[in-house]
Amino acid sequence: MVRELGWSGLATGLVFGVSMAGGPAAGAIAGPLTDRYGMPRVLLGAAFAYPLCSGSIGLVGPGVAG
Repeated sequence: MVRELGWSGLATGLVFGVSMAGGPAAGAIAGPLTDRYGMPRVLLGAAFAYPLCSGSIGLVGPGVAG
């Protein structure tokens, strides 16, 4: 991100830090989801949801607005 998008090290760190906040949130809902839907369905749902959630990274342009 620093080379390709022209972001500073601080901006890159902030973006990754904010995105890491999703980890505890996912951990909090993983148990109830697997209890309700079962492990195979949750894993398949996550496999399909991940590209949708991270696909927007490819649309980011250079600069601070990106």
